[in-house]
Amino acid sequence: MRRTNSTPAARTKHQQALQCIAQKQAIIADLIGGRLRLLEATARFLQAGGAEPEGGGEPGAEEWCRTVIGWAHLALSDRPERAEIVSENLEQELQSHLARHGAVCLPS
Repeated sequence: MRRTNSTPAARTKHQQALQCIAQKQAIIADLIGGRLRLLEATARFLQAGGAEPEGGGEPGAEEWCRTVIGWAHLALSDRPERAEIVSENLEQELQSHLARHGAVCLPS
């Protein structure tokens, strides 16, 4: 496979994408480590940028929480039992919040 010379703009965009992924991975690590709660992690995840709407439009806060739960599950894919426990706990946190407030409002 031959590598082509990319433009400075393409290299910048590539670097920004890598930084975005690294920021999101750090947020997920803090969530898994118990240093962040789900809603705070989701708000930071969105602030990290790089989020593209899928399908019919911009996902709502509840869907973004589930995206973050999915990232946490994936981050623990080498430890499936831990992944299941963490995912279940995060889903319970989300359901508890929804039961109390009726909707998800992320902190700013």
